[in-house]
Amino acid sequence: MNETGSSKKRIGIITIFRSNNYGAVLQAFALECFLREQGFDAEVIDYNEQDRELKFQSPIRRIRHLLWHRLIYNMLGGLRRTRKTAAFIAENFHLSPKRYSSRGELADAPPAYDIYITGSDQVWNPFNTNNDPSYFLSFAPKSSRRISYAASFGLEALPAEFHAEYNERLHNYDLISVREREARNLVRELSGLDAELVLDPTLLLSADDWNRFAAPPVVSGKYILCYYMLNRPINREEMRIAGELAKRTGWKVIHLGLREYRRFLPWENHIVDAGVREFLSLVAHASFVVTNSFHGCAFSINYRKPFLAVTSKTHPLKSRIETLLETMELKDRLHYIEDALPDLDGLSSLDYSVSEARIRKEQTESRAFLLKALSNEK
Repeated sequence: MNETGSSKKRIGIITIFRSNNYGAVLQAFALECFLREQGFDAEVIDYNEQDRELKFQSPIRRIRHLLWHRLIYNMLGGLRRTRKTAAFIAENFHLSPKRYSSRGELADAPPAYDIYITGSDQVWNPFNTNNDPSYFLSFAPKSSRRISYAASFGLEALPAEFHAEYNERLHNYDLISVREREARNLVRELSGLDAELVLDPTLLLSADDWNRFAAPPVVSGKYILCYYMLNRPINREEMRIAGELAKRTGWKVIHLGLREYRRFLPWENHIVDAGVREFLSLVAHASFVVTNSFHGCAFSINYRKPFLAVTSKTHPLKSRIETLLETMELKDRLHYIEDALPDLDGLSSLDYSVSEARIRKEQTESRAFLLKALSNEK
């Protein structure tokens, strides 16, 4: 821990974290955890605008959403997952004393810090946040230091209607860092500013760090972990790959979640109620991971697991996975559904010695960037 005086600086992090999405929870926790280990008094601002994700949806989509998430998903184990996730946040996060449920409430009585950070994930996606300026630190005092760490738009292009206000918002930062190449390009296009490309916060911590929070093994024996974000063509390809690999290895296939891809077959091995701790354990003990999730890839790398990332050349979120794998010299672990099936025999194991030096270099540089950004005065 750094005891050089940084503990005197109070840091507030705003990000999207009150979610059942494992990556959203863990990226927020990772940033807070890393900063506290460096001696900073860091905490996550307990902000969650109510019904944020529903405001851009049509009435029919809202009804489907509520039917799925409030009834079917919860009956199949989703409620247990929600409770486990909430327990992880309550037990491990350092949160602001006040909980905020609207942007107006946050702006009227903002928490006081020396430094404010916009955290990672799709915090600058206007369709995820209902174009909420809070994620650009609009509530932070002008005299405070304001930076972003590994922020993401989640889009390759931003609709023109948002350009003017995004330009203004980006100029409020003292320093900007982002997670993807396209995000860096967007920052330059929208504002003329330069953004640093850094690693997702989950990669600031090591596997040993994460093991402190992981549950005991959830599944016995060797298994292929399939962790999907909902996209039917990509999910079909992931299931085909997992099935082929299972035939060749004899490993069982474990499907993590249900909400992510909304497919449930009783003869398959589904784990619907895994909380954050169980997610960490399932990746840590997997023999192979098949995923189209950015954080599925990030934790596979952190745990040095053989994995295959599946996406489409037309998918709007492919950049985040492409950037990560190119950065870590693991581009051969990326499969596009438009291409022929890769050589599964060659993919069933992965020698990380080739990319180990690059992984450590990127981690060192991202950690150093963040600490330097926090050490500079306003």
